[in-house]
Amino acid sequence: MEEAEVTVGLKPADRYILACLLHIHDGVKRIILRARGKAISNACVVAERLKNDYVPELDYESIRIFTERLRHKKTGRPVKVTSIEIILTRSSVQSSSEH
Repeated sequence: MEEAEVTVGLKPADRYILACLLHIHDGVKRIILRARGKAISNACVVAERLKNDYVPELDYESIRIFTERLRHKKTGRPVKVTSIEIILTRSSVQSSSEH
């Protein structure tokens, strides 16, 4: 498996970090974090904690901020929702665990 997508919502960041770690354990090289609206700050926390606290060999490949045009659930009126996509790539250099 080359890449995995994790859609970040409003649950605690640890849940999304765990999901990412499980994908990395399965051998995924690219993690794509996606979030909309209020969850954007949570996606940033997930990316930073994942990189700084758990998997230091992760690097930012790209960060894309954009606006999606959706329909409001109740009224059906068009609304604009800010979204973010953070792509983290695991570098190919891995430390040796044998000593």
